[in-house]
Amino acid sequence: MSSRNMSLGLVRVNFDPPQTLMLISGLGPKLARIIVHLRQESGNLDLDTLEVLIRRPLSVRELDQLDFTENPMLATASQASGTDDDYID
Repeated sequence: MSSRNMSLGLVRVNFDPPQTLMLISGLGPKLARIIVHLRQESGNLDLDTLEVLIRRPLSVRELDQLDFTENPMLATASQASGTDDDYID
């Protein structure tokens, strides 16, 4: 984590490990591991996806603590693994 993100206390949704993701209110160890697995398989998560996973909308205060910057390594990994369904039969 960069010193800028660390000083702001941001949780980087598309970069951080399960232990850090658990700082999000209502997110325990099992769901944190599921989120890491999901982003490795499907790519970057966005706000809507996170809210569906935690089954509630996030407050403005919570949103101020989250960073949804895309992880370029996730996009590359999901494309390389063939998870893109844009093929023609």
